[in-house]
Amino acid sequence: MTGNAGLLRENTRLTVANKKLTDDLLKISKEFEQLKKKQQALDFILEKKGMAECFTGKDIKCLITLCHPDKHGDKKLAHVMTQKLNKLRKPLE
Repeated sequence: MTGNAGLLRENTRLTVANKKLTDDLLKISKEFEQLKKKQQALDFILEKKGMAECFTGKDIKCLITLCHPDKHGDKKLAHVMTQKLNKLRKPLE
């Protein structure tokens, strides 16, 4: 019986260790996903900054004027592009 009791204790110990490792893995996976989202946001900012460096605030304002929905029959594409240009303009102000 002593052998069985030892096996039972070892099984319990391994079950507890397995639970802890599973919990740790879940925590690390969540942290990884958060870091991945932060990296994507930083990549977007760097890309936007790179684009902003190509145009001055005045250039972007002119582009907004050229593609504004009022000048293009209120088309969806004009709305989308104007919104994107407005986002690019904000860091330059």
